[in-house]
Amino acid sequence: MGIISNFLGIILFSLQSFRETLKPPFRFSLVFKEIEFSGVRSLPIIAITSVFLGMVFTLHSIRAFSAVGMESLVGPSVMLSFARELASGFAGLIITGRVGAAYCSQIGTMKITEQLDALYIMGISPIQYVAVPKIVALAIVMPLIYFFFMFLGMIGGMISASFYSIEPFLFLKDVHGWVEIEDLVLGVVKSSAFGMTIGFTSCYFGFITAGSTEAVGQRTTESIVYSMIIIFIVNYVISSLFYLIK
Repeated sequence: MGIISNFLGIILFSLQSFRETLKPPFRFSLVFKEIEFSGVRSLPIIAITSVFLGMVFTLHSIRAFSAVGMESLVGPSVMLSFARELASGFAGLIITGRVGAAYCSQIGTMKITEQLDALYIMGISPIQYVAVPKIVALAIVMPLIYFFFMFLGMIGGMISASFYSIEPFLFLKDVHGWVEIEDLVLGVVKSSAFGMTIGFTSCYFGFITAGSTEAVGQRTTESIVYSMIIIFIVNYVISSLFYLIK
């Protein structure tokens, strides 16, 4: 399938999934199960990534600001970057690799083993039963991961800053003046949008899997690539709208 047809397929699948989300029955138990998988089990890798990203970004900021004697701006600049871009963006890429790939391969395996067909024969919508709980869970989990990423990124930043004699008080001194509520709202909106993007894309490629088990791997790879591309596109669109409204 071509690139354009895949993008169109993802859009159509997203619309169909959204319609299925609004139809009963609402399977909350499946949503909670997916929240546990996509959220709770992702926390270790999110924690490691956020801490070291905060450390390295702070390191670069210190090297830049110390040259002009403005070390007090290190903390605010780091946290503003995390609030607007880094926390939501990196979390989205990590969840794409861990959760999106797992969802695509799981659904792809169900497709080639005809489990999805069995659901349809029983009168159960495969999209509503299999895809919708995953998409809803990611939309809920991603904003929570965003704040978790922000907090541990701040911890990593303070650890890195302490190596250069920048106390935690100085690191956090002017953060409240730089990072405003609207910046956090932007991050939450981006995170939720990225979560739905990952859910729609990974589930779509799982549902179009056909052939042997080799096709599952191919579709999983495609789902990761397309998810990352769409995340960058969505990120630009939301950021543009943010500055346009602001």
